[in-house]
Amino acid sequence: IGAGSASTIIERDSGPSVPFFRFFIVTPSGELTLDSLTVKGGRSATQGGGAIQTGGKLTITNSIISNNFADGFGGAIENLGGGFMGNIGILNITNSIIRDNFAIGPGGAISSEEGAIIITSSTFSGNFAGSTGGAINIFDENLTILDSVITGNSAKAGGGIDINSGDSPGVVVINNCTISNNSATDDRGDGGGINKFDGTMLITGSTISNNTAGEQGGGIRN
Repeated sequence: IGAGSASTIIERDSGPSVPFFRFFIVTPSGELTLDSLTVKGGRSATQGGGAIQTGGKLTITNSIISNNFADGFGGAIENLGGGFMGNIGILNITNSIIRDNFAIGPGGAISSEEGAIIITSSTFSGNFAGSTGGAINIFDENLTILDSVITGNSAKAGGGIDINSGDSPGVVVINNCTISNNSATDDRGDGGGINKFDGTMLITGSTISNNTAGEQGGGIRN
């Protein structure tokens, strides 16, 4: 537990001689709670999760996760579930800001596969993915977003959120959220706000506005 996001800062030096590294790896049996701090500048050059890679239980509260980079999945966080090697992949984010993260692959801020994510009273902004899911990219995942803002994120498809499914489609619940000013930048990119291929999605009491796509679904491609 930190003294506040402006006071307790975990940061990788950006000097040219500093090696690339992420800050945390949470094993399948592990639990990590980050509360009232800032995590910034992590860089993963070979795998996903520029700041954090987790197969266990990760809780982020009252914190800022910013300016992290992954040369793979999940510019800030890669969340791994599905039981592979014992992974469970449970991620909870509350009253936090996830901004200005970058991934070469899917999930500018978060990429998650076969786990579960609950996001409450949080903001995702300015995140970018070179593939899909500017803020969040999920595969066979249960995702709940409550009282939150997804804005100003971009990717080739799924500028805000990209939802992919295989054999076990998850359930996505979005309530009392704002999804705005996100963009699917590719000429054939779908889903400026949300790009969904399969599974069940329920959106209530939310505003989806001013999102853009190169092809189908400026707001939502379903």
